[in-house]
Amino acid sequence: MMKMKFIMPGICFIFGVGAGWIAQGRHWDILFVSYLPALVTLVAAFLGAKYAFEFQRAKEKDDIRRKDLVNGNNALFNLYRMLNTLLNY
Repeated sequence: MMKMKFIMPGICFIFGVGAGWIAQGRHWDILFVSYLPALVTLVAAFLGAKYAFEFQRAKEKDDIRRKDLVNGNNALFNLYRMLNTLLNY
């Protein structure tokens, strides 16, 4: 929650500056040479990190699910083995 206090005003400022430059028709050279490539790079880095974390989270959930499945199968195997031992008496 603390991150949003700084991220949203920063994004609004960046887009506001760009929109102001476009509306006034000034600083077109700065807009396309410096501002836009930097903005695209920041957005690409943010989205890349976001999807990397989501992919890792999904992978960890899948690993936990597989581990739980193996543990459940082992528990059933041991229970049936104990039942078989008891039925032999």
